[in-house]
Amino acid sequence: FVDQNGKPTGFFVDITDAIAEKKSLQVKYVFGTWAENLKKLENGEIDVLVDVAYTEERALIYRFGNVAALEDWIQVYSLQNEKYEQVEDLDKKRIAVLQNSIQHKFLMNNLFQEYNITYEIVPMPDSNSVVQALKEKKADLFLGNRFFYFSKKRPENVTYKPIITKTTHIYYAFRKNIDQSVVSKFDSALFEMKNDYKSVYYMALNKWFSMDVKESGRNMYRLFFFIFGVSSILIYIVLLLNKKLKKEIKRKAKEIFKSKMYFQSIFDSSPYAIFIHDGETGDVMDVNKALLKM
Repeated sequence: FVDQNGKPTGFFVDITDAIAEKKSLQVKYVFGTWAENLKKLENGEIDVLVDVAYTEERALIYRFGNVAALEDWIQVYSLQNEKYEQVEDLDKKRIAVLQNSIQHKFLMNNLFQEYNITYEIVPMPDSNSVVQALKEKKADLFLGNRFFYFSKKRPENVTYKPIITKTTHIYYAFRKNIDQSVVSKFDSALFEMKNDYKSVYYMALNKWFSMDVKESGRNMYRLFFFIFGVSSILIYIVLLLNKKLKKEIKRKAKEIFKSKMYFQSIFDSSPYAIFIHDGETGDVMDVNKALLKM
């Protein structure tokens, strides 16, 4: 989206500018609706499109990088006073989506089959049209990505609902015949930024999505040490039990050996003829010395 001065801004603008600077690329931003930009990319009118969810169908039309920019899922939004708590609540509703988006395809091909519900799909060209449709009651709810919650286009009375479906990954998409070196430059720069907690990538996450990387890092360390501590205790318990088990096995083995030796001594020294046979086949398995002397 653009700021009040008409300048492109947002998470992807921040990281794209950083990639361009790092890899000496020139970037010119082109505006249009989501459906228009997808068509421009397909026709080769633009080189790169940001914020594109990967699908096998899209991979036939566009070229995707190997490094995902973000992890995403499909989220339900509606006016604040509307109540939606489970997917079944979407039955017989009018659902707004961005035209040709991953959410649009999901409504057309999957959701009704997976949950056995019916609904009316209301395709919209852009986010402003979606919000307007909700306000004017032309749609009951909106199916978008999780980042719409942080968008400046979302008014306060449009809120997310506790319904999440279909996790996916967000990539840069390139025109099909673009030079592979361009894709590789985006991949390598994005990979480097994602592996540096002080990079523009994480500053942009914190700026646009309120994701505090430092706090996340601290939480990750706490989680690591907690898991390490619990694992150490479990390993100690297993080793202790294993030691006890080995002792018990040795003790039982000795008892069995003694019992066998005791039985063998009685079997061999008995003055009476004794033989052992298989109850099922009748085969003789063993005889004692008294029987052999007969």
